Amino acid sequence: MAGKKYTLKSNLSLFLRVQSVCAGGIYQGYVLTEMLFTGMYILSMNGIQIFEESQNEKQLTEQTRLLCLLIGPIFCVSGFIISYFIPLFTAKIERRQCMIISDIIFITATILTQIPSLYVFVIARFLMGATCGIDLIVTPLYIREISPDHISSKTESLFQANISLGILLAFFNQIPMENFTDNDQEIGNYWHFIFLFPAIFSIIRLLSLVFIYKKDTPYYYYRKKQLIQGREALELIYQDKCILELEQQYLVPGSFDINEIQTELQIGSCQDVESSEQANNFNSLVSEEINIIQDYGKSYKNRLRVGILINFCQEMSGGTAVIGLSGSVIGLLTDNPEMERCLILGSYVFNLFVSTLGVAFDRKLARKKYLVGGFLLCSICQFIMAIISSCFNNLKENLTLQFTFFMFLLFFYASFNFTIGPVTVILTSDILKDRGFSYSIMANWLGHFFSFVLLVNPYQYINHIIYGFFGFLGFLFSMKYIVETRWFNFSNLQEIYKDIQKNQQQNLKVKPTNEKTTIQQNLLQNSDQIQ
Repeated sequence: MAGKKYTLKSNLSLFLRVQSVCAGGIYQGYVLTEMLFTGMYILSMNGIQIFEESQNEKQLTEQTRLLCLLIGPIFCVSGFIISYFIPLFTAKIERRQCMIISDIIFITATILTQIPSLYVFVIARFLMGATCGIDLIVTPLYIREISPDHISSKTESLFQANISLGILLAFFNQIPMENFTDNDQEIGNYWHFIFLFPAIFSIIRLLSLVFIYKKDTPYYYYRKKQLIQGREALELIYQDKCILELEQQYLVPGSFDINEIQTELQIGSCQDVESSEQANNFNSLVSEEINIIQDYGKSYKNRLRVGILINFCQEMSGGTAVIGLSGSVIGLLTDNPEMERCLILGSYVFNLFVSTLGVAFDRKLARKKYLVGGFLLCSICQFIMAIISSCFNNLKENLTLQFTFFMFLLFFYASFNFTIGPVTVILTSDILKDRGFSYSIMANWLGHFFSFVLLVNPYQYINHIIYGFFGFLGFLFSMKYIVETRWFNFSNLQEIYKDIQKNQQQNLKVKPTNEKTTIQQNLLQNSDQIQ
C-alpha cells in the first residue's frame, strides 16, 4: 500500500546492513580523486616528461596531456561497458554475489597498481572502473530492495554520502604528496599507500557479505520464485505482523518489470524438468502472466526515458567532473599551490557535510521537488560561474571576485549533493529494475565521460555554460515527465507511469487485482514443484 509504514525489526540493523554495502561508494569516490596530486608522479615514474623544458613557464607536454586524458576518464569507459552486461549476471546470481565479485576485482586492481608499469596501471584503472560500474547498479538496487518504501530515500542517500567520504579520504591521503613542479622531482614510495588504501573498504564489505549478511533481497528471491528464501529475507528486516502483507505485494505480477519476466521465461524454458507436461504447464503460466501485464509496456518506455534522461543530465550538469577535477576549477582563482589545496579541502569538507545532511532530509520532500529545484539551482550556479570566469580577466587578482566565485561553487556543491546527486539514483531505483536500470546508468557513465573530457578545454567558462545548459534541460524535463514516486511500491509505479500526463494531475488509486494474484500464486507453486 502506497505510503504505509511497515515496522522494522531494528532500525540500527538495517542501517548497519546498508552501510556495509556502501563501502562500494567509498572507493568509488576515492578512485574519482586519487589521481588529483599523484597522476604526474605516476607518469614521471614511467619515464614521461611532464613539462616542456624550452618554456620559461611550465607547460605540460602534449604526451602528458594525452595520457591524462586517457588515464583519467578510462574508468568511465569501463563503467559504461560493464553496465550493459550487469543484468545478464543479476538475472542469474544474487546481488550480494555481484558485489562480492566486484570487491575481488577491485582488490586485484589495487594490487596491479603497485606494479611500476604504465600499461599495467591503465589496466588497473580500467578494472576499477568496472567495479564502480557494478556498484553503481547493484548497490542502489540492493539498498532499495531491503529498505521500506517510506525510508528508502534516507537509506539510499547513504550511498552518495559515502562517495563524498571517499573523495575526502583520497584528498587527505594525498596531502603528504607535494605538487609536481619539476621533471627531475623525486618520486618516493608514498604513492604505493595511496593506491592500496581503498582496498581496505573492499575487504571489509567482502567479509561482511560472506560471513554476516548471507541473505539477498526479498525482491530477488520472489522474482526467482524462491518463496521460502524470500520469506526468510523479509523476516530478517520486518516484524512478523508485516510479513504476510509484504509478501502479497511480491505476488502481484506488476511487482516485476516485463523484460525481467521475459528473461525468467527464457531461463525457465532452458531448465531441465521431470516431464514435458510440467515444462509446457510452466511456460503456459508464465506466458499467461506476460499477457496480463502487457499493458505495462508503455509504462516501461516512459520510465526508461525518465531514467536515461535524468541520469545523463545529472552528470552533464558538472557535479562529478567539477568535484573530481576540482584543481582545474580552483586553479581559476589562485596560482598558489597551498592556497589551492586549502580551497579544495574546504570544498570537499563542505561536500561531505551537505551529503550527510541530505541523508536526514531527503525523505522530507518529494523526489520530483528535489530534482526540479536541484537542476534549476545547479544550472543557475553554473551560469553565474561562467559569467564571472569569462567577463573578468583579473579573477586571480580580485579578492572579491574570488570570494564570489568560490561561494557559488559551494552553492553548486550544496545543490548537487543535497538534491540531484542522491535523488537521481533514488528515483531511478524506484522506477526501474535490472535491465532498465542498467541503461540509465550507462547514460550516467556517458555523461560522466563527456563532462570529464570537457575539462581539457582551457576556456573554463564554456564548460560552465554547457553544464548550466544541461542542468536547465534536466529542470525542464523533470517538470514535464517525472511523476512523484515517494512511498509507492514498484507495482504502484508501473501503474503511475502508464499515463504520465494523467497522473501529473491526479493521485493514483491502486486497486487490488485478485485475479492477477491468484495466477501469480499458481505460477510460483508450479515453479516450486519443478525445482
